[in-house]
Amino acid sequence: MSDLSPELHGELSSQVIYSLLAYPGGILAGKGGGLLRTTDQAQTWQDALRALDLQEPVVILCLAQQSQMVFAGAVGGVLITPDFGDSWAMVLLPTPPVSVSALVVSPSFLQDGIVIAGTLEGGVYLSQNGGEHWQA
Repeated sequence: MSDLSPELHGELSSQVIYSLLAYPGGILAGKGGGLLRTTDQAQTWQDALRALDLQEPVVILCLAQQSQMVFAGAVGGVLITPDFGDSWAMVLLPTPPVSVSALVVSPSFLQDGIVIAGTLEGGVYLSQNGGEHWQA
């Protein structure tokens, strides 16, 4: 990661950051009020979830990646992008609402579609179709 800027600039430097994910060409930073993205070696940061037009900020607690798929654990569910954050979809987990604090993607994800989510409330959820549907 030697190509990253030694300083963090702009909005990121004053935020509480819960999770970071580096991918080819960028970095995602999960925070208490959403998700930031940089594609210029941390020189500038943008709202990665702007396209979702959310009514309220989403707390992003964890991030996981497999290939170009990125999963973001949030209060209430999991956000999924197939393209390193150019587009996002929010998938709610079964009620009651939970806070997804840990995510793991199967090493064979491209074949089996398995994603596992751990929650702050003590439960574990499993998806066997790339995060589209979840079961406790």
